[in-house]
Amino acid sequence: MTLQEILNLAYYKCDEDPADQDEQMQSVFKAAINQAMNLIAITLDKKVKSASLTYSSKITLPTDYYSFVDATHSTYGRMAKTDFEIIGDTFFPRVSEITTGTFTLLYIPIPTFITTETTDIGVNDMYAVALATYASYSYFLSQKNIEVSSMLLNEFNMILGREVKTNET
Repeated sequence: MTLQEILNLAYYKCDEDPADQDEQMQSVFKAAINQAMNLIAITLDKKVKSASLTYSSKITLPTDYYSFVDATHSTYGRMAKTDFEIIGDTFFPRVSEITTGTFTLLYIPIPTFITTETTDIGVNDMYAVALATYASYSYFLSQKNIEVSSMLLNEFNMILGREVKTNET
């Protein structure tokens, strides 16, 4: 789905006509959709990327690196978690036999911020309603409508299968 399709769903969820797009509302929607999309992309709908890294005693990770999946070396093979260490944005090989070659790193990238309406959102279409719900939640929260925004946040969490915590005892 495209960003525009998610925006339209959010307008309908707020009982607004997408043809009468308000600039402030659309700005809140876009920021919220990107925030929810990032959450979904790094927790529920993970996409894996590959990077080829030339041996060094310390290797800088790709700029879009978010979390580790797997690593292999061109001659050593698959690396156990004790064969290397990742600190910040640096990969440190810890196997003394490895002095040359390349590492293939599989990792989850940081999702990119979507601003163009025709751009595909990059997460599974089944999360479209969740994205629109979160956008609606953010809009009503910005309007200080706490009751409706709380209801929409609970709905968003339920769609994602996350535990909803309340202040009730």
